[in-house]
Amino acid sequence: MDILIKKLKHKGQAQYEKQVEQLNKDNMTSLNKKELTFKDAECKFSEMKTAYEEVATELGEYKEAFAVALKANNSMSKKLMKSNKKIAMINTKLLMENEQVKYFLSTSYKLLLCWTLAPVYFLL
Repeated sequence: MDILIKKLKHKGQAQYEKQVEQLNKDNMTSLNKKELTFKDAECKFSEMKTAYEEVATELGEYKEAFAVALKANNSMSKKLMKSNKKIAMINTKLLMENEQVKYFLSTSYKLLLCWTLAPVYFLL
């Protein structure tokens, strides 16, 4: 009976060791999978970080270009306003001169008419 108990005990011990070994293998497999998943996540994070940095750099370049364009636009706008003021002043002067010419022509025409018709009145 002692031998039977020892055999059963030995068989139980072997099964226990086999189960422990299988659990160790399963744990190692699971750990390896988790490590691979973690490394994959790290790799993806690195790619995302690089992409973010590239976009941030590009955004900085666009900001600089926009600032330069805005400065040029403001400069051109000031020049345009200055030119528009000059044009308005010149236009006003031309309108005044045009009115003076009209007045002069109408006055000259009347004077010419008077001088032309004056001898006729004296003859009557």
